[in-house]
Amino acid sequence: MKNYKLLKFLIGLSGIALHTVTMAEGVIFVPRVSLAVSDYTFTQKERPQAGFPEVEFDVRFKMLGVGTTIVYDKFYLDLFGQHSTDESDTFKDVITEKFTGDRKDYTISLGMKVLDNKGAVYVGYKLGKSEADSNLGTTLEFEEDGFFIGANYGWVIADTGVLSLNVAIAKLDGQLKETIKAPHPFAGVGLDIDASSKATGISYGIAWSSKLLGKWGYSIGVDVNNYTFDHVKDDDAGFPPSDEFEEDFITAKVSISYAF
Repeated sequence: MKNYKLLKFLIGLSGIALHTVTMAEGVIFVPRVSLAVSDYTFTQKERPQAGFPEVEFDVRFKMLGVGTTIVYDKFYLDLFGQHSTDESDTFKDVITEKFTGDRKDYTISLGMKVLDNKGAVYVGYKLGKSEADSNLGTTLEFEEDGFFIGANYGWVIADTGVLSLNVAIAKLDGQLKETIKAPHPFAGVGLDIDASSKATGISYGIAWSSKLLGKWGYSIGVDVNNYTFDHVKDDDAGFPPSDEFEEDFITAKVSISYAF
């Protein structure tokens, strides 16, 4: 809950800034809606002392997102959130177990245009949450949050649009909660965990953006995110947790925007 409280605080702070900025001339509001397909993999490494193998939740999420960018002079504030459909994956090893889950992501970023408005540098905060339940009684919840810094640069192509590259580095805290209940055959044997972890990960992507008609615009892009969470700690676990958690995304996204 503390992560969501921080997110609400930052949104509230953004609201105060927006109220101030809207009093100035030259402010541009660009709301947008997006559709995305994301190949998502969350991997929990093996737990040797528990005799438990590596577990991987590997799905293709379909995601709906909404956001807005507020531009004033060389500065901009961006708010974005997206939710996925429920998707399923089946784990087969000692037992066969089907997991069904979803994904939620929220970001706030503040940036400044540089290099004659061809590029930008930015800082921000992100919060992501993946949840899944199995047909045998396992509940998985992984939440990460933290701050990031990044930059992008764009090239105008034949006066028809902008091709841009983006890269960011994030420092995240992760929390994995795994609860195993009856009728699961491993219920009650000490495999439940509530483990904290830390990651420094990278994301990068490429996008094409252009005008549609009048103030309408669109963008098409592909982003890659890779986070490896280590320093895993759970003092109350019956068996030591995994040494690492890995989270990977490859996301293709189409967005439609309108400039006010």
